[in-house]
Amino acid sequence: MFCLGCVLSVVVVCKAEGFNQEQIVESFLQSLDEKCGVIDNSAASNLARGSKNPSVYVMDALKAITSDDYERLTVYFRDKVVPYIKENDRNVVRDALIMLVQDEPEIHEDTVVEVISKVKKSNLSEYEGDLATFLAGIFLYVLKNTTNIKGGKAKKFTQKYVEKARNSEKPLRKTPAPVRKEAEPEPDRDIREEKTREVLLREENIERDAIAFCMKYEEKKALIPLCQVAFVTNPTKKHESEMYNGFSLCTASTQRRILEMSEIEILDISGMDWWYQYLVMFEKDYEKYQLGDMRYLYAFAQYFPDLIHYGDASIGRFLQNVIPLKVVEPYMEAFPNYKHDIIGFLDEYLYYSGSEEYKGKLEPPMDDLWRGLQLGDADACDEFMLASVLALFIIGACQSIPSQDGPDREFHASSAPDVGDLETAEDLFYDTLLTLYEHYAKA
Repeated sequence: MFCLGCVLSVVVVCKAEGFNQEQIVESFLQSLDEKCGVIDNSAASNLARGSKNPSVYVMDALKAITSDDYERLTVYFRDKVVPYIKENDRNVVRDALIMLVQDEPEIHEDTVVEVISKVKKSNLSEYEGDLATFLAGIFLYVLKNTTNIKGGKAKKFTQKYVEKARNSEKPLRKTPAPVRKEAEPEPDRDIREEKTREVLLREENIERDAIAFCMKYEEKKALIPLCQVAFVTNPTKKHESEMYNGFSLCTASTQRRILEMSEIEILDISGMDWWYQYLVMFEKDYEKYQLGDMRYLYAFAQYFPDLIHYGDASIGRFLQNVIPLKVVEPYMEAFPNYKHDIIGFLDEYLYYSGSEEYKGKLEPPMDDLWRGLQLGDADACDEFMLASVLALFIIGACQSIPSQDGPDREFHASSAPDVGDLETAEDLFYDTLLTLYEHYAKA
């Protein structure tokens, strides 16, 4: 049962007044890498309850930690994690975690459970290190060696250990007596006040930086959702867009505040290939809704990902209304020159192909585009054009395919920008990824 959720839950149960669960979980994750802390309250709750495991990005950051980082981690936990714990409960946190380890039958007595000081389970009750080192070492152990329990029961499970530690007549470990000169004044109050000032200053700086970002890019605020997608997908990439780069260089807390100000959901995704699973789901819908001949399906996985390599190349020519209507309703006869863009073309096909009147009578949209735009002819259609058309095809299909079939067909609201707000290849690439996520991850 001992896992990351247990460690986080014990600290959350013993948190000092004025702090919340999200801040505590974020502080643990940011010890590995500041960017690991971009989470919302839901993600924090899932980790603390033990219902979900850390993201791929967190585990990748863990792999980069070596013994050379141990001193830095200890200092970080002393400055950034321990202050979140109620002073009277700091021994309780340690004792509760010791009992949790001691009661875990799957951890052998000779297993090193406090990684930084290399303390084994059998010697844990004799541990004399400070709480910061202890928490940092235990945190590394659970990340490396355990997975969160199923069912989200970590908090309930650890509560009894916290109560047992609080009711214990004496601590489970030796606590070194503080060494202090006789005339030395009691520093606790000054330290608390200094910590409070530091927290307030940090919060003010976060608010200021978030406002500055939103003001600077006010004219492009529709693209802020794509900043997040660009960051979690390619956190170290230098983009052509100054806006994407600016967001990536913000601290995790500032990024979260920017998203909160813009009323944008914080995504619990990471890694360059997180979206491939949703592309596979789209390909299944391509076949299900007969969007084109199966011989064209390979193009999505082969050519669409290359769109990111075209950076700031303009996509304006691919957004034009150049596709004639296939179904002309009487009310449209007053607009004889009206034509669709690619997204409108997909919407028309999916709307009418499901009706009895037009079932089987309309040419599948990919067949039509492949022929009409000569997508298979390298002289008429270069790779950039092909990748852009495929991206718009994916967006159009996701916007028009219901996420739920049946009489009560359901469509999810999207935070992705309108394609009319997009300007470049990288805009279109990240917009497509967000559209895939919002259509399939929430299905």
